[in-house]
Amino acid sequence: MCVDAYATQHPGTPGPQAIQSVAVHLINFHDYLVRRRPVSVPHLLGHKGTFHWLQPPSFASSRTVFDVPVSASGEEITEAARAWAESVWAAWSPHHAQVAAWYATFAR
Repeated sequence: MCVDAYATQHPGTPGPQAIQSVAVHLINFHDYLVRRRPVSVPHLLGHKGTFHWLQPPSFASSRTVFDVPVSASGEEITEAARAWAESVWAAWSPHHAQVAAWYATFAR
């Protein structure tokens, strides 16, 4: 969750690598936050050039890596990581339909 949250909260600039990265991490969010599947590594890396740039949202009200405690119980860290992931996913809400379409086309 933390890798997906960090990557999509720091999308970079339009280019093939950034486009691929953001798309794959957003599809992973869709997989476990929307479809409630277990967190896993996506198997979409072979679809280069298939995705397009999504204009990043404002993350002004989103949680950040600094909201995840470094010294806490595993349960507390997991809860904080999930809250961070959910807040970043919510920021991307204008693009949820596109991510769902990519998921339907490319996900396992």
